[in-house]
Amino acid sequence: MIMVSGVNHKTCPVELREKLSFSSNEQRDFLLFLKEDTLLEENVLLSTCNRTEFYFFSKEETCAKERILHHLSEKKGLKIEEFRDHLYFMKNEEAIEHLFSVASGIDSMITGEGQILGQIKTSFELAREIQSIGPNLCQLFRFSITCGKRARTETKISTGASSVSYVAVVFAKMIFEDLSNKFAVIVGAGKMGELTAKQLSHYGLKHVIVANKTYEKAVEMAKKFQGKAIKFDQLEEYLIKADIVISSTGAPHYVIHYDTVRKILRARKEKPLFLIDIAVPRDIEPSINNLPHVFLYDIDDLEKVMKNNLEERKEEIGKVKEIIREEKKKYLSRASSIQTAPLIKSLKEKAEEIRREELKSVFKKLSHLSPEDIQLIDYTTEKIINKLLHNPIIKLKSNMSNGKTLLTTTELISELFDLKNTGEK
Repeated sequence: MIMVSGVNHKTCPVELREKLSFSSNEQRDFLLFLKEDTLLEENVLLSTCNRTEFYFFSKEETCAKERILHHLSEKKGLKIEEFRDHLYFMKNEEAIEHLFSVASGIDSMITGEGQILGQIKTSFELAREIQSIGPNLCQLFRFSITCGKRARTETKISTGASSVSYVAVVFAKMIFEDLSNKFAVIVGAGKMGELTAKQLSHYGLKHVIVANKTYEKAVEMAKKFQGKAIKFDQLEEYLIKADIVISSTGAPHYVIHYDTVRKILRARKEKPLFLIDIAVPRDIEPSINNLPHVFLYDIDDLEKVMKNNLEERKEEIGKVKEIIREEKKKYLSRASSIQTAPLIKSLKEKAEEIRREELKSVFKKLSHLSPEDIQLIDYTTEKIINKLLHNPIIKLKSNMSNGKTLLTTTELISELFDLKNTGEK
């Protein structure tokens, strides 16, 4: 069965989410690690700033759930008790609908945000590259991407506040009202940093400084927005001048420390410093918030803006849910044909095998039968088998195309009729 287990911004605070997050390299390593577990037949890992989710296919629900917990605990160095209560678990239809909701952007912290669809594609491609995915999840992720595209092209779900970086800038505007004369430092020249710079420029901010570990990337990004690039070791100097600092690196540790900010306070002469940390794991040491004239906000503090964003999109969410229902129905119909074709073939072959064995035994005992009689009995028993199987096959196709216990039905029939290898190509 198809299952998903994970944490997101609704079930887990950022303090724990950052401990359960995976960098790109860590995702690859963990999927390769999961491949060695034969109980987990197919695996995809989706890790973003607001969620870490494991999509997997297994015939053993309970064992698979526990195995994921164990592997996550081992890999992240956490006790299971530390995160078990924050995990959600879904299977089959519920898991399918969940992925489609994630891909459509209606399960995101920022309703309708556009980045998640690209992140799903990246996770899917990685799983295909290292062959941790099979036909079940492959089909599911293809449909989820189609669903996400439809949601954005057929509705207005992505209009307006459509990324965490956008909301961070809106939040900064709520603090300062007029951003045009403010001095902003963007830490991190990745996709999130670039989106942040774009939004700041949109609001008329003229002084944008870009700091990045790789200086060349900072230069490249700064050019796009008439900003200035600095080397990472110059960051302290520019923190003295900054009004706003928005940080979004992919570092596994803090990049702005308590001691650094404490040291620059005298030079700032009580000028307020606003820091917005939209990275997971977090970039800015939380204790900085205890310093005078320093105001630190992390990704969970953007809730007020998120709620306004959600209110504006209620009507569009309904339209997206209808698309999800349509795509789920299409997926279940497609998946059912994949599941039922080998099952029905095995069922017919099994029935034919039994019929021929029984006829062979009967014909030995009835040696007086004429060729015409033998042909008639053969034809009659074949018709009996076909009629006997007709309704169960029709019902099976109908039930499974409607998504009724897609995988458990297959397993039950296989078990009852002692059918082997119904899932093999």
